[in-house]
Amino acid sequence: MQYRKFNFFISLAFFIVLACTTLFATAYNMITITSLPSNNFFNALSANNSDEVKPSKKYSIGVVVPYGFLVEQEESKRLCIAANKMGWPCYIMSYNWQHLKDSEIVTKIYRFIWDKFTSIMGVDFIIELQPAYSRVSPLGKITTFLAISQNMSATLGDISVTFDLGDDNYKEREVQNLDNYHETFWRHIGDYDGYIDAGYRYGWLKKFDLSMYTSFQNQMGSEIKPILEGFNSVYATNFIPIEYKELFYCGDNIDPLRGSSKYKLILTELAKKNYLNVYGPENSWAFIPSSAYKGFIPSDGYSLLRTMQDSGISLILHSKNNLRDGIPSARIFEAAAASTVIISDKNKFVMQEFGDCVLYIDVKKPAEDVVQQIDTHFNWIRDNPDKAKALAKCAHKKFNDSFQLESLLRDVASTYEELKLLRAQKTDSQPEQTPEQ
Repeated sequence: MQYRKFNFFISLAFFIVLACTTLFATAYNMITITSLPSNNFFNALSANNSDEVKPSKKYSIGVVVPYGFLVEQEESKRLCIAANKMGWPCYIMSYNWQHLKDSEIVTKIYRFIWDKFTSIMGVDFIIELQPAYSRVSPLGKITTFLAISQNMSATLGDISVTFDLGDDNYKEREVQNLDNYHETFWRHIGDYDGYIDAGYRYGWLKKFDLSMYTSFQNQMGSEIKPILEGFNSVYATNFIPIEYKELFYCGDNIDPLRGSSKYKLILTELAKKNYLNVYGPENSWAFIPSSAYKGFIPSDGYSLLRTMQDSGISLILHSKNNLRDGIPSARIFEAAAASTVIISDKNKFVMQEFGDCVLYIDVKKPAEDVVQQIDTHFNWIRDNPDKAKALAKCAHKKFNDSFQLESLLRDVASTYEELKLLRAQKTDSQPEQTPEQ
């Protein structure tokens, strides 16, 4: 009998150790504890924060991002770099979006590990960079903000299908995408404590009835939730004089406009001029001359900026949705933060916020005309380096003054404090429960 008890406890201890090891290994692959890069390039690039973006209190933050979402993976690194620059600990939790859709058990494991980790580390608030099929963050315990980026807020507010797209097939796909968003991305959107919205100035998210998709009783109850304006941007940088010698372009061509035959022709003709450097997934660029394709840039928060500086001139082409909705991609902030001269299509936001600091092209023109416009700008930049430098400095100042991530984090922290105070007031105002006799 004694021997059996001994074997039982040995087996129990083994399974406990095995379970803990499995959870630790899972957490190790899911959670990244970030620290500032220490290489010479980052030290020269990263600017010291001004006093006005340094809150008196330090915060510990979490960032939630799905695997395979390259823009969001890059943005998570930049957010944590911005936080670390302000002395804030920052933790990135990556998850497999498909797992949330296919397995409730895996979803519970994600939540359990993230919940325990954030509690142990004392995380104050969390930013999720992509709405998920099922909740990942420990909502209700830690204040969580959802970032609604690029044209997502327009789609969310049913704006996309109200525009005349001039293409019935494209419109049909838009409607299908909208239904898919409502079923997957938006089903838990009402669960969050607050939102960071790239379409804030257009009021789309403000007009949207979040209660339609609330499946979880939020701490704020039925109160109006705060919405902040925020973009996929970059931490504050120093202006670095560089040589304006080549044209940088990066993308994956998965949207209908930039993947169209017209845009492929534009980029192919530019590649023939021997000054275009293209980056992105290799299978997206099989159509251009191999001499123009330069490879894939790591998502580490700074390599993209360094690669932009190697060329000196950045080409920005927005998707059809972003052009239509007037919402910028991350590229304008990256190009300005990297101190490059910028050539961009006529995105409404870029024209309003960066004005004459950017050289513009009209992509509504035929492909040959667009190539000529870009080539004319490129030659002017190389022939007028001092004037080109003035444009780059102008765009860089616009970025640092208004769109650096440190300022966004400061605003999120202020909103977090307001929510905390409001909750405390609501708790104090509730009558005390008397025990039943």
